[in-house]
Amino acid sequence: MVDRESCTSDSGIASYRCWYEKSYDAIERACRSLEHPFGFNPPLLNSVEALAAQPRVLVATLNPAGSVDYPDHRGRYRYEGLNAYLDIDWNGYGAGQSPLQRQMQGVFEHLRRRICGSPIDSITFARSRVVTAQLIPFRSPSDTTLYRRVESVALARSVWADLFRIWLPSTAVTVGATTAQELGVLLGAVEREDSLPIGWGRYRMTLREFSCGTRLLALPHLSRFAILGRSQSEPYLNEAFDWVARHTCPNGGVRVWP
Repeated sequence: MVDRESCTSDSGIASYRCWYEKSYDAIERACRSLEHPFGFNPPLLNSVEALAAQPRVLVATLNPAGSVDYPDHRGRYRYEGLNAYLDIDWNGYGAGQSPLQRQMQGVFEHLRRRICGSPIDSITFARSRVVTAQLIPFRSPSDTTLYRRVESVALARSVWADLFRIWLPSTAVTVGATTAQELGVLLGAVEREDSLPIGWGRYRMTLREFSCGTRLLALPHLSRFAILGRSQSEPYLNEAFDWVARHTCPNGGVRVWP
């Protein structure tokens, strides 16, 4: 668990780096003590400075996937100046070219084009303006095969609860039902909930407003439902991300940048 006293005694980026350092140490220790067979990823998949960006936006998936360890995917500050969904080669596709990476880039692009403030290029936005993370840092072949699940989830919740004491997202976008469920545990009571079609049969995405003030857009798992860039799904995604922008930007307006 993060030492809250020392981290909250700092301010701004110093407190976020404190949280990152202590979280990395806690994750590394837990990976060894729980004997995780497939390793772990750092607490963030892009620059720590993204925590200092305004507005506060979180994009989260559940955990790293795979049945082998990838030591080159971790390391303290491994993703400073980078984003794992843009800059890392997954499974030999080339940097940022795997199907899931390309779907996640579509999420970033929807956000970039709507988030209030001056227009910014896609790469800079993904690397330093939106917090990118996996809620559970330990790798597993699937959600259901996460090793030492109870202890692993408890560690992950502790890490994120400590961050949320000093940083709370105004908006979060999650990928996969379990990710939305886990984040919901941390955010608390839901005040309002709605849903939209995804343009794929009867499946839907969920919009939630939490009493803490965070708004959540819960997308389906993009490995199974590749809806970003899909003509049947884009009208609904535009509506969903417009909702995100209305609740994220101070003036409540939506301006779609080119």
